[in-house]
Amino acid sequence: MEKEIEPKIERGIPIEDYRPRGAGWKAKIFRKMKVGDSVLIPGLKSPSQLGHAASRIFGTGCYAMRTTEGGVRVWRTK
Repeated sequence: MEKEIEPKIERGIPIEDYRPRGAGWKAKIFRKMKVGDSVLIPGLKSPSQLGHAASRIFGTGCYAMRTTEGGVRVWRTK
């Protein structure tokens, strides 16, 4: 039978600012883009990792994304 572990109460630990990891850089880059611009995001394997941010910044149907060698490329189309 396992010994039950009692949680430890801690004081003085600041609340971390909640932001999904990496969300800020996507918005900064996407907001700078003009129609016809593209950006390669290295290391990503799937466009779905950028879809929500791109939709929020550009609007639905205003961008295209493709998996390419080296990452995912995003184009601003409208």
